[in-house]
Amino acid sequence: MSITTHDVYFCCIECERQRNVKPTGVYQMLLGLIYAKTKANEADFVFTEDFIKTIAGIVAPITKAEYRTIPVIFDNGQKGINSRLITDQMQKLVANHTNMDPIEFYKNFELIHPFVDGNGRVGSILYNLMRDTLNLPQLPPQIKWD
Repeated sequence: MSITTHDVYFCCIECERQRNVKPTGVYQMLLGLIYAKTKANEADFVFTEDFIKTIAGIVAPITKAEYRTIPVIFDNGQKGINSRLITDQMQKLVANHTNMDPIEFYKNFELIHPFVDGNGRVGSILYNLMRDTLNLPQLPPQIKWD
């Protein structure tokens, strides 16, 4: 799988949006994007929670590819869902992903906020998977939280 200048640019801009502008953050997101591209191109690819967890573990190793067990509060003061609900909500999201448009999927993923770190970067990769634009990734829309 080749890396394009556009891939690097996409990862740089998304990391900047997520306030993770360290070179290691950009590099890790790029590795996550390459992993997603590679897996999605496999003939027997199946979209699973484990696929999402693996991307998270690559993009933000602190997650250890596991769902968070602590509360999260967004910049606007809104709280994320209770960590005890994450597994159930992620199972539903994965099971219903083919019935959602990419923006709806992305917004639901971000609302669940399953990981302690890397949710925006992982969500951005998944958004492009849902749009079938991993080979020319686009930034997801900024979400307006109610």
